[in-house]
Amino acid sequence: MGPNQTIKRGQTKLTKPTIVATLTQVSPGGSNEKLIEELYSAYIALYFYTACTNYWSQFYLPDAAEFEGTNGFHQLCKRIVDVSNADFTHMAQILAACDQSRLHANPISHLMSEAQDFWRYHVRSTSDVFVSREKAQSSR
Repeated sequence: MGPNQTIKRGQTKLTKPTIVATLTQVSPGGSNEKLIEELYSAYIALYFYTACTNYWSQFYLPDAAEFEGTNGFHQLCKRIVDVSNADFTHMAQILAACDQSRLHANPISHLMSEAQDFWRYHVRSTSDVFVSREKAQSSR
């Protein structure tokens, strides 16, 4: 089954995700090469998803003046933004230390490129988001 083929379950058609479709379970007797490829795929996927998670979760943060430390949803949004920011930075460091030729030959290397070319410029901490919003409001 190809990565974009449809899986039918009852009346519902689910499209198998392209990213996850490239990951496979490595058999215990498998080669180290396959394990390394799968590990690099996991690194790339984490890098990409932490960037996307960070970007989209920023929109749920209220402005700094409206942020309530006792509001569970506000705390959740802050935690997701800050943790995904830290995880993205950590994954960038891990990827920088990897064999670059293996990374670029990986089946999902396009996601790494997308994250490096676009998403990384939008990954922020909660503090960064609050400051950016304040600057935008004061320049109006």
